[in-house]
Amino acid sequence: MARADGEPITVEPYLALPEDFPALLNEYGELKKAPLSDEFQNYKRSQLFRILSHHGAN
Repeated sequence: MARADGEPITVEPYLALPEDFPALLNEYGELKKAPLSDEFQNYKRSQLFRILSHHGAN
């Protein structure tokens, strides 16, 4: 994997980011995403419930 300028991606710049940054690379260079907030998870859960309820009723 490389950056847009062709240089290789290294983990060090990402490790310097704050802990609550939404996406970080782990020590293996893999993308590690921060968990979603409870409020957002509840919103997505309610949306899924509405969709499933609507399709189950028909």
